[in-house]
Amino acid sequence: MPSTIVSTSSLEMNKQAIRKEYLALRKAIIIEEVYHKSTIVCQKAMELITAEQARNVHLFLPIPKNKEVDTMPLFHQLLEHESITPVISKTYWKSKTLTHHPMSTQDELVKSELGIPAPT
Repeated sequence: MPSTIVSTSSLEMNKQAIRKEYLALRKAIIIEEVYHKSTIVCQKAMELITAEQARNVHLFLPIPKNKEVDTMPLFHQLLEHESITPVISKTYWKSKTLTHHPMSTQDELVKSELGIPAPT
């Protein structure tokens, strides 16, 4: 079977096109639908976390203006569990790097320059 060679730049272009397309799709959804589907996602995630007896759960926090899945209710649920530690990333845009932060309280979050909740 012949292999296909794809350049990194074309992969990045495809990734950007996909992000743009899905951002447009999310923005077309009515806010009530976002909350309804977010509730379902959070419930299903908590069921899986509980069933797997997870101790650390890495999750993203949403950018509300982009109508992303609202994971804040899940974050709050995780904070209530003594045996589960939520872990949140902090993005450094200039260096294109992430750091990962175990969280113990919502007070450790601040909004970044892009409006994304992030660890302090």
